[in-house]
Amino acid sequence: MHKKRTLNVGCGEDTYGTDRIDIFKTKTTTKVCDINKGIPYKDNHFDEVYAKCILEHLEDVGLFFRESKRVLKKGGKLVIITDNVFYPIFHLLKRAIHGNYDGKSFTPKKDRNKDIHFYLFTPEHLRNFCIRFGFKIKKIKDWNPYNNTLKRKILILLLKLLPKRYRNPNIILIAEK
Repeated sequence: MHKKRTLNVGCGEDTYGTDRIDIFKTKTTTKVCDINKGIPYKDNHFDEVYAKCILEHLEDVGLFFRESKRVLKKGGKLVIITDNVFYPIFHLLKRAIHGNYDGKSFTPKKDRNKDIHFYLFTPEHLRNFCIRFGFKIKKIKDWNPYNNTLKRKILILLLKLLPKRYRNPNIILIAEK
C-alpha cells in the first residue's frame, strides 16, 4: 500500500500535506518556489493538491489549474479554499486590517510586493476553471471556517439580513482529475 502524497500549495505555517510549498520559507515549508512559475514536481506525482487561501494571490490562475492537473495522479483530488467575493463584510475588514487588502500588516516589508491579491472568486468562477481544465467537480459551496466561534455567532445575527450567498467568507471546491 502506498503512502498518500498531498501537496499543500502556498502552505504558510500550515502542516497539512506531505509536501508543502510556498514563496516564503517557514518552519513547515518543504520547498520554496515561485508558484507563479509552476509547480516544481514531476507529472502524476500527488494524490491530492490542497490550496488554502492562495488562489487569490496568483497572477495566473490558469497556470495553477494546469499545473495541478499535471502533478495529480489519475483520480487525484484538488481542494481549493479561497475568498468569497460575495462576502462584503469580510473583504471590507480585510482591507481595513491589512492596509487596502495587500497583506501589509503581516508580510515582512521586503516581501510586501509578493503578497498581494489579484483576484476574488465566486463559485461560478471556480466551476468555469474546472471545466476549462478538465476537472470533475465533486463539491463546490460557500464555506465558513468560523462557524463555532463567538465572533461568527455575532456576525450571523448581523448577516441574517443578507441573502445566504453573502454569509460565508470562503468558497471550498473539491474536484477530481
